[in-house]
Amino acid sequence: MIKKEYLEEFEKNAGIEPENLNSLKFTIEIPQDYLEFLKEFNGGEGDVGEEYLVLHKAEELNEINTDYEIAEFDPKIFIIGSNGSGELIAIDTRKNSPIYILIPSIFEYDAIIELASDVNGLFKRIFTEGYFGTE
Repeated sequence: MIKKEYLEEFEKNAGIEPENLNSLKFTIEIPQDYLEFLKEFNGGEGDVGEEYLVLHKAEELNEINTDYEIAEFDPKIFIIGSNGSGELIAIDTRKNSPIYILIPSIFEYDAIIELASDVNGLFKRIFTEGYFGTE
């Protein structure tokens, strides 16, 4: 469960119906916690703490990943949003367990920042530490 304080200024979309979500064919296996988030809030946009976050609607995810040609770089990374400033929020499935990451839109592996191992941790990290951590 994502703490309400993390979402106070984040404008959440209405959730997607489970049957509509199930009909979408993603190129990776989306973690269950993110599927649950989409059912409750199908993406959204706004401030999370001091940071800005954009999470795309489920229906837009395949097109966004196609537009960024992400599979040409790495088919195990799947874009779900951005920080609105040139970095993308993605699910990285290159390891045994998927993680949420921040990656530059120019796709530099060396610049990947691991944010969290679950969607609640993603919001907590952004809210408490920001994308780049506290200094």
